[in-house]
Amino acid sequence: MKRGRKPEPASTKVARGTYRRDRDADKLQLIVPDSPPMMPEYLDAAAEIVWQEEIGRVMEAGAGEMDSSEFAAYCSLEASCRKSFLEGDCPPITALAEARKKRELFGLAGPKSRILRGEAKKKNPFAKI
Repeated sequence: MKRGRKPEPASTKVARGTYRRDRDADKLQLIVPDSPPMMPEYLDAAAEIVWQEEIGRVMEAGAGEMDSSEFAAYCSLEASCRKSFLEGDCPPITALAEARKKRELFGLAGPKSRILRGEAKKKNPFAKI
């Protein structure tokens, strides 16, 4: 595995307006039609609440049925962190760090969550006219 930042998908670059055919034309992005994530039966009530709160944004970011178990793990982790905070305790820092990573993975937080979704801007203000 190469060191450094991982390359971003072409669809992300197109949405952001930074796609360059000379750099990204040889890279393929497989887009698989997928149904929405399915809530597993083993989630407790608190994790189900997190699921209902976040499912819309996760689907907008492109998560599908293949991501169901990972999203369920995030919901359980987030529910346990919330429970600790409500009890006046601080959850373990590893739990907070893992929850942050999963939020970024699903596009719920971080810089990638603020990428324009949908149609890319028509005009690049920095392009030479």
